[in-house]
Amino acid sequence: MRRWMVGVTIMLAMGAAGFMVARHYLRPPVVQSAEVYAQKSDALDCTDHSAYDGLLKKYVKAGRVDYIGLKSEQQTLKSYLDALAKADQKSCSRDGLLAMYINAYNAATLELILEHYPGIKSINDIARAERWDAKRWMIAGELLSLSDLENNILRSRFVEPRIHFAINCASASCPPLRAEAYTAARIGPQLQEQAELFNRAFGGARWNAKEKKLTLSMIYDWFPGDFTRNTTIPGYVVQFEEAPVAAEIKAAGLDNVAVEFENYDWSLNDVNSK
Repeated sequence: MRRWMVGVTIMLAMGAAGFMVARHYLRPPVVQSAEVYAQKSDALDCTDHSAYDGLLKKYVKAGRVDYIGLKSEQQTLKSYLDALAKADQKSCSRDGLLAMYINAYNAATLELILEHYPGIKSINDIARAERWDAKRWMIAGELLSLSDLENNILRSRFVEPRIHFAINCASASCPPLRAEAYTAARIGPQLQEQAELFNRAFGGARWNAKEKKLTLSMIYDWFPGDFTRNTTIPGYVVQFEEAPVAAEIKAAGLDNVAVEFENYDWSLNDVNSK
């Protein structure tokens, strides 16, 4: 994730005027989300995710990554990405495709970090041309960049805003990397758990009852249209809050709730640098 965010960070350093310019010109692309894959009754995965699942279980701790340990098994990660290259889109279900593309984004990001680790403290330390726009990952027969995976596939081919809580940009403010692979059979519960985890425990949404204010991740500011197809941002967020907090927000009036966005921390989500 996400090339325009670097520009926003630079503009923030330029002060209020720069921030307004950033908000106008450096936003992510607006997409028209549509379900393009036929819904199938069977939850069929596109490929075997078990090797990748094993790596995540072994090296992801509370959403952060043991890159030192993972680097010792870099070839296993590469082999998994090689398997994704050969996946057949026609052989799996819609949920299998959604799981595959989320896994592909996260696995590709891990590979990108490992290629430069140690020696970087942020994904932004990697040359711009090698980051989100580099078309270098073959996924199910398509040569894609991280931006392609996010914007041209996950945001465009699926009507599923919760993908924003599942894909991980290797940074402290990103939603936590899940310590298991996404699968066709469990993608719904997995996405729901990620949404609740990020918004409740990882600072995605914090409610101040006294001020009637929601402090939200910048993800909500960068992708407002993805979350407001049928509601407002507070209306979307409230569904992931614990019942007492959700009740307070609703009682305050969803149209009356103040909203502010928190600065994004781009430091590497490295368990060894906590």
